[in-house]
Amino acid sequence: MHPTPASLRPRSAALPLSGARWRAARLLFVALSTLALLLTTLSPALAQRRGNKRVEAQEVFKRGQGYFVEGRYSEAAVEFLNAFQLDPHPAIMYNVARAHEEMGQLIKALQYYRVALSLKPSPAVKDELERKIAELEVVLR
Repeated sequence: MHPTPASLRPRSAALPLSGARWRAARLLFVALSTLALLLTTLSPALAQRRGNKRVEAQEVFKRGQGYFVEGRYSEAAVEFLNAFQLDPHPAIMYNVARAHEEMGQLIKALQYYRVALSLKPSPAVKDELERKIAELEVVLR
């Protein structure tokens, strides 16, 4: 049996991440969150034509980011899902999966990572999704 990486253990069993690993994970979250935020605001005219759904998605996503940073992962997951309903983008779904992973809900996290991968993400996001999926599949065996 392979040892479970600390980042994938349920929160109650998780060991603290090392300083460098924590900074890297946080940086990745911020980068993907920023990417999702930018993608929801690419064109004000498009947002207006789409009934301002992207603008609304951006606001909802920002609330989710705030909850995530505060460690309120359940509330973050709800806000990210709400943002995804308004603007179904793989980077938003990635954040839904991350919130579930932080809550120790690894099966749900894996399902959401797979959904994000099915949405044809950019190459960088695709690589990260494939890495996370492979990691969780090992843990959940």
